[in-house]
Amino acid sequence: MSSPISRREEYTSTTEYSRSTHDLLEEVSKQLLRWNSLNRTLTATERTMCCILENYQREDGVEIPEVLRDFMGGKTFLPFPNTPEKEAKGKKSKA
Repeated sequence: MSSPISRREEYTSTTEYSRSTHDLLEEVSKQLLRWNSLNRTLTATERTMCCILENYQREDGVEIPEVLRDFMGGKTFLPFPNTPEKEAKGKKSKA
């Protein structure tokens, strides 16, 4: 009987094999599509988004970092859909 310490188990794979075994065939053009996945990689998406927001957020929206603009269709800025209303100091909202 092996002890849990001596036994090694792999729960996730960060290799190209994991992604390439799941390539998709596009039904319209019948071409093999390679797709990228953020799962099973060393990218922590929540941390990445927090870093982008901390460094590029402005009062009216978020500036898109230059290295990501090609992936965003050339956009340079994402405005907030609604601007929060500023409350007067000392007044409590009715709840």
